[in-house]
Amino acid sequence: MHIGTYDSRAIAIAVANSNEGMEFVANLRAEWTKAKVANNDSLIRQVENKGGVHQVLNHLRAFSVGSVADILEKHKAEVELLAREAKVEVIVSKFELIYSSTSVDTVDVTLPAQVLEKCGFVCVGNGKEAGTIIFRLNREDFLESLSRVAAAGRAVASNPTNS
Repeated sequence: MHIGTYDSRAIAIAVANSNEGMEFVANLRAEWTKAKVANNDSLIRQVENKGGVHQVLNHLRAFSVGSVADILEKHKAEVELLAREAKVEVIVSKFELIYSSTSVDTVDVTLPAQVLEKCGFVCVGNGKEAGTIIFRLNREDFLESLSRVAAAGRAVASNPTNS
């Protein structure tokens, strides 16, 4: 049997830096700005709480082993395609696989290079371990993506047709 494993931390970081993650933050900032302009203290608190929960969850995912199952559920078709390409019958978090017999072959399917590249990472060469490669996200690109999020948030907040 072939089991695919993934590192939930890498997925959490990639998604947080993807358009999907940036759009969530931009929309949250826009909601907060609209509530602030409307002087709606109740809505401000709701949005701040939503943001706080989102941040805690992202920290648990990126810096611990918090589940990314809800993220992967949104990308079920891609996960299924990845499973077929990797020729695995099951995909689980490597942190949840507590035992496998020697007859089980595990395959790390964490992030295909295309996903990292889509999130702005650049391949910089081979890793220290056999069969590994190193990807980096340079600081300037990361800061540029943060600027895009801020600009998107301002644009959404200033558009009166958005609810």
